[in-house]
Amino acid sequence: MTLFAFMQTDDFCTFGRVAAAHGNPFPDIATLYMQWTGRYSSIVAMTAAAAASHVVPAEFLYPAGLLACALVFLWACVSASRLVDREMRPNFPWAVAAFGTVMLLMPSKLEQYLWLTGATVYFLGASLFLVLLARVAAAGTRPLSVRGEVPIWALVVAVVGFNEFVAVMVAACLAVPAFAALRTGGPLRPHLIRYAVFAAAFAAAVLAPGNFARDSASVLARHDLQAALSTGWESLQLFAARFVVEPTETCAALLASAGAGMLLSQSSRPTPNSHWVPWVMVLALAIPVHLVAYPFLVGEAAPGRVLNQAFTFAAIAALILAGRGGAAVAQRAGARSLLIGCVTLGLAGLTLLTSSTYRTVFKTAVDFAPKWHAEQLERHAGLQLLRGTRRPAYVRPFTREDANPPIYAGGDVGPDPKYWINQCAAGYYGIGAVIQMRRE
Repeated sequence: MTLFAFMQTDDFCTFGRVAAAHGNPFPDIATLYMQWTGRYSSIVAMTAAAAASHVVPAEFLYPAGLLACALVFLWACVSASRLVDREMRPNFPWAVAAFGTVMLLMPSKLEQYLWLTGATVYFLGASLFLVLLARVAAAGTRPLSVRGEVPIWALVVAVVGFNEFVAVMVAACLAVPAFAALRTGGPLRPHLIRYAVFAAAFAAAVLAPGNFARDSASVLARHDLQAALSTGWESLQLFAARFVVEPTETCAALLASAGAGMLLSQSSRPTPNSHWVPWVMVLALAIPVHLVAYPFLVGEAAPGRVLNQAFTFAAIAALILAGRGGAAVAQRAGARSLLIGCVTLGLAGLTLLTSSTYRTVFKTAVDFAPKWHAEQLERHAGLQLLRGTRRPAYVRPFTREDANPPIYAGGDVGPDPKYWINQCAAGYYGIGAVIQMRRE
């Protein structure tokens, strides 16, 4: 699906500033940090992609960037799969099941992995957090060393810079081994260093001048705890309703994870191991963190891209639980666990492939996406001809015969040249204005 994606909304702003106005990413990084946001990792990733469009045409670079985000998430699933096994070994069947589940059941697929700005902030950051969580969990099973700590420090700095909500998750993640050291009398210095790195990264993100500049222009009622709790409760009901509507897909995903858990665990030592429990609790914390913290900080309900990040963490937590359940069954089933796991995994996969959600995604990807992409390329080629002329461009609306499919169709330009998406597109192509013609 990522191969048919095209630039959306404020992607044009970023690519326009870097590729046309500045010519390199560094002025844009500094400008955004000082005037818009402290999310330094997101800024660097997006401006790097835009700068690369000088070498690789955007129509090829854009889907490649999205595909890279998806592959990083697959790596994250492989990392998280270690929590399913008693001996912290990677469970590749579980990783594939988790990857497919999140990609298929994601509440807002457009904002998750088909829109580069949204994917960079909320998908790439969430993926690297899962890698960080797995590394911190693995570090607790072996002697601490500087060589093992450096990747953790680097991941802390990188993940905190994606968004504020995943930064809170990082603080919770680092607390698990710190509390364990306090309880057992272990060395505290490594954990204090981790938190020092976190504090420095968090300060760089939160105290950025751009955050204050952006918030000063907000007219929303922010920092109202009672309103945030009420809004968060409403969002939670909407969040839960999705899985009530789609119980078949949800059950199939849990069965797939359980079956994957059975495949590897038949050879594990039958010793009790609960090292995975606090990590599941950290992931489950994503629900209140995202659904309440967002309205508290911003003053409105959490949008789809924030719900996506919360869903990713909550889904991974549920799938780890299912995988551990499958591992427990494997311990009891003995040699038969391999057969039971394969059958369970196969039936769950067939259920997902025949579900209404998969049919919708498949139909959209096969019937709608190629035509939509062809229209995007046609418009892109026409606007390229006017690049740098400062002349206005009139564009036809996209066909969208399937009543604006929610998976691919983001915000488009409109008839008003002063509309912000129109201005972003005009800035990217270096033309006077972009105006959408009437469909008639």
